[in-house]
Amino acid sequence: MSNTIENPVLRKVYEYWTGKRTEGRLPSRADIDPLEIPDLLPKIMLTDVVETDRGRRHRYRLVGTKTTAQFGMDATGQFIDDVIDGSYLAFVTGLLDMAVDTGSPIYSRSRNYTEQDADMWAERVMLPLADDGVTVNIVLGCQELHTGDLGQIETIQGAQKKRNGEIEHTTVVLR
Repeated sequence: MSNTIENPVLRKVYEYWTGKRTEGRLPSRADIDPLEIPDLLPKIMLTDVVETDRGRRHRYRLVGTKTTAQFGMDATGQFIDDVIDGSYLAFVTGLLDMAVDTGSPIYSRSRNYTEQDADMWAERVMLPLADDGVTVNIVLGCQELHTGDLGQIETIQGAQKKRNGEIEHTTVVLR
């Protein structure tokens, strides 16, 4: 399914994760060796899955330096719902929950609509990790930001194109 992912950085992260997966078992955090992917580290995010009395929450365990610079803040150690809100929070937690609930890698493209209707969009992968090989407890993510036309995202086979508040996106569960 890496042919769905045209972006070379995201494809590399996905293929690295796939190489760590064994038949019927998800890779664990311990399987991810930063020394094997030094060029990807600035864009990598690790997000813990935390079950609380408020329900499931996601906490940024690690946010790469390039991602931190792009968003103008380091969210490492913070819960996502303490950092972002509104439709973007619903969108991001929905992607994370999809990776957790399905145990499958997720690829998504999205465009945030602004008052200026700027042509800025993002694509990302969210890759489930499980200490026991089955129950997802961390999501390995990587995101690329772009400017220009979003392109024909509806052409991806098996994708669902949705308008979620102010976020237009296409999301694919990779098998």
